[in-house]
Amino acid sequence: MGLLENIIKKNKAKNLGLTLEQYDAFLCANAQGITIDEYKRYLSSFFTKYSIEQFSTLLQLEKRGFSLLECERYIVSLAN
Repeated sequence: MGLLENIIKKNKAKNLGLTLEQYDAFLCANAQGITIDEYKRYLSSFFTKYSIEQFSTLLQLEKRGFSLLECERYIVSLAN
């Protein structure tokens, strides 16, 4: 990556309120359909508990009407 691309990337990360590492992870999450607000929710509440793939599953379940507790039980059952 060239210097100009790196500067642009850093500015985009800063504008979203993310570190460069978080921005890179967000780009991967965004490819899975996760919005910036959902990603920030992941960072604040779920980062230490779930992978981004598990969080994506949680979001899909929530969109189908499952409660957070039901989603978490489902994700735990998948891990076992």
